[in-house]
Amino acid sequence: MTKTNITPDKANVIYNRFIEILEAAEIVSLASLGLKSRCEIHTVFCIQAANSFHSQWKSMDDLIEWAMEAQWVMVSLCGSVATDEEYKELRRHEPGTSKHLFAKSSIITKSLDYEFAQFTDDLPIEMILNFCKKVGSENRLYWFKVYERLGLICPAELDSRTSQEQESGDALHAAEGALDRGDSRLAMDYYDKAIGLNHKNSEAYFKRGLVHHLIKDQEKCIADCTEVIRLDAKNSKAYLLRASAHTARSDFEKAIKDISEAIRLNPNNPKAYLRRGNAYKSTGKVDMAIADYTESIRLNENDHEVYEDRGFAYQRMGNLDAAILDYNKVIKLDPKNALVHRRRGGAYHSKGEYGKAIADLKEAIKLDPKSAYALNLLAWTLSTCVDPAHRDSQKAVEYAKTACDISKWKDHNHVDTLAAALAESGDFEQAIFWVKKSLEIPDISVKEVTAARQRLALYQCGTAYRDV
Repeated sequence: MTKTNITPDKANVIYNRFIEILEAAEIVSLASLGLKSRCEIHTVFCIQAANSFHSQWKSMDDLIEWAMEAQWVMVSLCGSVATDEEYKELRRHEPGTSKHLFAKSSIITKSLDYEFAQFTDDLPIEMILNFCKKVGSENRLYWFKVYERLGLICPAELDSRTSQEQESGDALHAAEGALDRGDSRLAMDYYDKAIGLNHKNSEAYFKRGLVHHLIKDQEKCIADCTEVIRLDAKNSKAYLLRASAHTARSDFEKAIKDISEAIRLNPNNPKAYLRRGNAYKSTGKVDMAIADYTESIRLNENDHEVYEDRGFAYQRMGNLDAAILDYNKVIKLDPKNALVHRRRGGAYHSKGEYGKAIADLKEAIKLDPKSAYALNLLAWTLSTCVDPAHRDSQKAVEYAKTACDISKWKDHNHVDTLAAALAESGDFEQAIFWVKKSLEIPDISVKEVTAARQRLALYQCGTAYRDV
């Protein structure tokens, strides 16, 4: 077996995943849960279950002994395989107790439903067979999945599925193959077949719902997710997928309700807080959005997407310093993020730190030359900045024209910026022409009309505009 060194940050992520498994397995009488580290034991989950454990086992020590022998627990729960020597060392520290590992069979089998269940060439297949025999028929379908994922044929005595369940499973796999080939229509036919053969196949409903979501049939996605939830009320993924469908329909209140239920079922999923934060932001509840983003960061401090969204929320609130701090974190994690360079440039511009704004906007354009927004803001800064050291009318006109080309001369702000750049260059005749053209573009707001007319009056007097 290969030892795996795990940093404290990585251990914390694995710990949160382990909590998810415990909740999904409906562990009861859970007195405490902790994480212990010893010099020769890389990562060991410590759990004390005071009362209830699986009726199939005579004692907790029997279960632990088998778990150590098979080395299954550490593989299935976190993908980190401890060595025989480490297990023996652990037992010397905690002899005869259940604190070091609580390997209830439902935890192990349920963990197969999670993406982080990992299998290695070192996994002793004969141990799986022995364990299946001990666990009993109620868990055999899970062990069928073990063999299936390992690419092995499940022994007949373990495959307790009915012929219809087997056909349904085959159709489900055929659907996944069709998706791999990019044939969503054929995949949908197979999902329909899988469900027709087994109306309790919640996995088929979920995956069909996911395809419905991807092809933008949100109503059918919602219907499939609702059926999954009827079959398995504790399926947090179904609530999250249904929330995505509600979000696609701009029904943010329903999305928030579903995500909140997913969080109740699994409070350690950082992505759920991120998504609810986005839904709150869409409803104008920026404070609540920031609270959710902050919780998501607490659970996973290395997800640049959350810092990006929280930074934008801070920027919308006018808290520019907090926004810049979050954008700094994003750029440290993802230095080629053009959007965040652009947004940080906007924050610096709003603060009057024009040198930093220009540097960020130029970097954004370097990373994304088609960013009309960044081109426009850079042109605006170079032509209207109150500090003459940062003005450059020639470059401003160049950037403004490029922005207009990208937006096909249909964006009022871009054409208005071109007029400001021309005024800064001294070409007031063309500045007047283009600001008038900007006023002819549809969907311009009353506020924008007023501002453009004020600039027009300046240009008619031979005065360039300054963004004070």
